[in-house]
Amino acid sequence: MQSCCFDLETSSLNGNFGIILCACIKPWRGKIKILRGDDYKNWKKKRSDDYRLAKDIYNELKKYDIWIAHNGVKFDVPFLRTRLMRRRFQVPPFKIVDPVKLARRHLRMGYNSLEQIAYHLGYEGKTRVDSKHWLRASLDGSSTSLNYIVKHCAIDVDLLEKVADAVRPYVPRVNTWGSDT
Repeated sequence: MQSCCFDLETSSLNGNFGIILCACIKPWRGKIKILRGDDYKNWKKKRSDDYRLAKDIYNELKKYDIWIAHNGVKFDVPFLRTRLMRRRFQVPPFKIVDPVKLARRHLRMGYNSLEQIAYHLGYEGKTRVDSKHWLRASLDGSSTSLNYIVKHCAIDVDLLEKVADAVRPYVPRVNTWGSDT
């Protein structure tokens, strides 16, 4: 079975109000594939239509049997589904491993963020969320700010793979509910 780690960066926490700015998809132990809004011709004039980006993200993800996303069950996947649903495109069921759900169930951490779990495992390097870049990228179409966001996303995906490797023993089976059995 092939798996991938992925992360979305968005302009909002709600898919009916925000757009996808970028996604990083990393095949297990592979090279990160980056999909970013400013690679699409409508980025400068109509960023509100991120359908092509969302569809390309889904088309990349569907190549994998298992998707790994930190808080993916409650954020990344529903956000992607919401953006695709605008055009009546449905994301069929898939198998997902969500380390945040595993941490909540099997660990006793003060906070189950990717940053905290990675730090607990001895991994550092997560960048801080600098809101000015999200505003500039989403509202102004700034590719410079999107570069910052993409770098942040890629670091998250690298850390996610390390965290997923550490919580793998707590995955009794993988299902469509986020491996939380």
